[in-house]
Amino acid sequence: MSHVFVYITTSDTKEAKNISNVIIQEHLVACTNIIENMSSSFHWKDSVQKEQEVILIAKTTAKTFPLLEARIKELHSYDCPCIIALPIIMGNREYLDWIDKEVQQIPKNHIKPESPSVTDIHQETGHPPEADF
Repeated sequence: MSHVFVYITTSDTKEAKNISNVIIQEHLVACTNIIENMSSSFHWKDSVQKEQEVILIAKTTAKTFPLLEARIKELHSYDCPCIIALPIIMGNREYLDWIDKEVQQIPKNHIKPESPSVTDIHQETGHPPEADF
C-alpha cells in the first residue's frame, strides 16, 4: 500500500489540535504532529501577507487522502487551506504496516463513491501507484 506524509497549515494551535483529534478519531490518519510558531509569507488577495501559523503533519495512505482532504476542508477556517500530500517512498516497514492497520478501520459508509481512486490520482500526476525500491 502507498503511504503519504500530509503537510497542513492552520491558523493556531487550537485549530491544529481540533483537526488532529477529529482525523485521528475517524481513522483517516494513523498519527499527527503539531509544530507551533511557523512564520509564513504568501500572496493573498493581491497583497503580501505575513502570518504566524501552526503546522499539522499527518501520516496516512494514498488511498485515504481524498477523504482526509475533504474532511480537513470541512473543519478548516481558511478559504483555501494548504493540504499537501508527499509520497513516502521508504520507511520502517513495521511503522508503515501500523499506518495501514490504523487507517484500514475506516467504516465503508465513510468512503464516498465520487472519491478518486489511488490509480486515478496517480494517472493525473503521472506517478506510479507503487514504487519498487
